[in-house]
Amino acid sequence: MTRASFYMAGPNGKPDEVFYVPNVATHSLQDAAYYRVKEDAVGDPPMGTVPTDTDFWGKMDSVDTYVAFDQICRRRIGEVLEVFADNPAVVKQPRPLVHRPTENGIQIYDASGFLTVFVALPYPGRAVYHVPLSP
Repeated sequence: MTRASFYMAGPNGKPDEVFYVPNVATHSLQDAAYYRVKEDAVGDPPMGTVPTDTDFWGKMDSVDTYVAFDQICRRRIGEVLEVFADNPAVVKQPRPLVHRPTENGIQIYDASGFLTVFVALPYPGRAVYHVPLSP
């Protein structure tokens, strides 16, 4: 799976969550789902443990749709100008999504069913740039 570590109590004091795509090689989202580290597990999942391992992970029934401020391999998200359901680079009038900053990140209120949203961020030297992110 990954070389990342996941915890029963992450930096926010809550169990870590992950969106797991088992068919990465084929880019298929079949059987993809959100998982949370079990609070009653015997310990933190060992590195490399896939989220389908029910000893450490539980499948999430409902998902809080937000984009975390801290993104893996990206700079921290600061000010957000807008959030869209469509890529503004290819869609003439992208659909804006209702959002606001929270303690988790950028809360997106009407993102149900979207696996990717486009976040408009200010960028030094340019007016705006859009980043595709998963809520």
